[in-house]
Amino acid sequence: MTRSLFGRDRFRSECIQYNSLSNITFLVMTGSQHQKDRFKNQVLDTWATASSIRERVVAVSDMADSSVGVITFPEVEGKSSYDDAQHRQPRFIRSYLSSHKLWPTTEWLMLVDDDTYVNIDKVRRFLDRYDPRLSLSFGYVFADGVDKDSPIGYTYLS
Repeated sequence: MTRSLFGRDRFRSECIQYNSLSNITFLVMTGSQHQKDRFKNQVLDTWATASSIRERVVAVSDMADSSVGVITFPEVEGKSSYDDAQHRQPRFIRSYLSSHKLWPTTEWLMLVDDDTYVNIDKVRRFLDRYDPRLSLSFGYVFADGVDKDSPIGYTYLS
């Protein structure tokens, strides 16, 4: 094997065995006002149509709806305002991870909103470059100025 200038070829070849669809869990954030239309039409009927992907999708909302496979937790149930939704992802992750066992093969968690399109092949190719045993986060640091006690508002990885 040839080694690239930055050693990426070597790192990639060591990690490529890890990154298949079976080790990614997609955590989809939705809300009661959108779960029957946006979640179904923009997630289940587009990028999550294949059964191998759909079985890896976990959707959370402020209201459970078994007809479309959406769950809720006491920490987020009934909290449908924009302000509440901004805290839904971290609350959900803590609740879900503490009360459920993810698939034994889950090595990556991908947080998406119900209006986000996921290109599965590009996600897999992107993750091929990284070792899932490392503590890594990828995303955009979002600050929207809503938190009045903080000079920069909500700040979280999105």
